[in-house]
Amino acid sequence: MTIHTVYATWAISFTKLSSSATQLLELLCFMLYEAIPSRIFEDAWKVYKETREGAIPPNLAIVLSSFQAVGSTWDILRFRILVKEILSFSLIEFNTCNHTFSLHPLVQQWAQCQCRNSREIICSTQTLLSLATPRGGSKDDLVITLSLPPHLRAPAQTGLYMHFTLLHYLSLTYDRGGMFQESATVYKQEQLKIQENSGVNNLACTYSDLAGSGCRTQILGDEHPDTIASMNNLACTYSDLCQDRDALALH
Repeated sequence: MTIHTVYATWAISFTKLSSSATQLLELLCFMLYEAIPSRIFEDAWKVYKETREGAIPPNLAIVLSSFQAVGSTWDILRFRILVKEILSFSLIEFNTCNHTFSLHPLVQQWAQCQCRNSREIICSTQTLLSLATPRGGSKDDLVITLSLPPHLRAPAQTGLYMHFTLLHYLSLTYDRGGMFQESATVYKQEQLKIQENSGVNNLACTYSDLAGSGCRTQILGDEHPDTIASMNNLACTYSDLCQDRDALALH
């Protein structure tokens, strides 16, 4: 069988996928081609429900919302049906022992070339992984946390397209995975995004919304390490703006 015949087979398979299965495959093909935890979709969906409207890329929002069952619960059956559909065309493999997906590198490269808007899909993939970063401290959470950074692309390709709320999650994902330089790079991009959207004088107020009364406190609680880290960022921002009294109040 020639390589052209193989590509033709993949092309036929790709066109027979439902739109939902195609969107799921596109997200997978912009991660590392092996050891993709299946759990990330459910974990990301849980945080997606609490994330402010407009912060999630539209195509990712469509995928995650499709996994919501009646009663606002995770629709595991719907997810398994889509996975089974992609598996039926041999475009991905699933390891039942550790519950991870993998793609052949050639399939991955070919599938990336089929995507009409790769920039948007890269942003959606980054967002998915950032939302999926576990907030707990269990052994399973640690395993997932350490498995995510290899699937993240270079930060320089990310910051231009992501909402600043999600850059905050991404920075924490790198930090928890021990990639501190990458975390610092994304953190700087986050601050630039906030300045672009709110102006320098509103920077501290924006962080206050994120770390104090905003989504991080609502989702994680006042005592969670990620919330405390956000409050520290807010204190540093107040200090940069010469608002020392406000900065001291947070320390």
